[in-house]
Amino acid sequence: MHSSVTASCINNNSNPWNDSASADGTIYVFAGPVPVQSLAFAPASVMAGQKSTVTLQLTNSAPANGTFVGLMSPASASIGGLPTNVLVPPGKNGTSFKITALASGQVALYATSGEGTDAVGATLSVQ
Repeated sequence: MHSSVTASCINNNSNPWNDSASADGTIYVFAGPVPVQSLAFAPASVMAGQKSTVTLQLTNSAPANGTFVGLMSPASASIGGLPTNVLVPPGKNGTSFKITALASGQVALYATSGEGTDAVGATLSVQ
């Protein structure tokens, strides 16, 4: 049985997914992103001006360098405190953060841990 991995060479102060060589010739091996399993708001319905906790879970624990999860909302102007990405710490399978609902309506939020992984969504109802 064989396993495959993706190997990239990086230099200091560069994107780790670049194909550039490091100054000392070190090769870094990355296991790739851990897919997002679920995304949820708690509570799932709030009044404008109230906070809701966003919780995301990965399919497995994050690797030794953690896993970045990108966040996107078509209604981002209706959400205060929404980061563009969050880091799931090494060895953890999820993370949580708070957002503030700014305007009434349905607010969709999507999360993905990278290329080749599906986006997972959740909706917050704001009164």
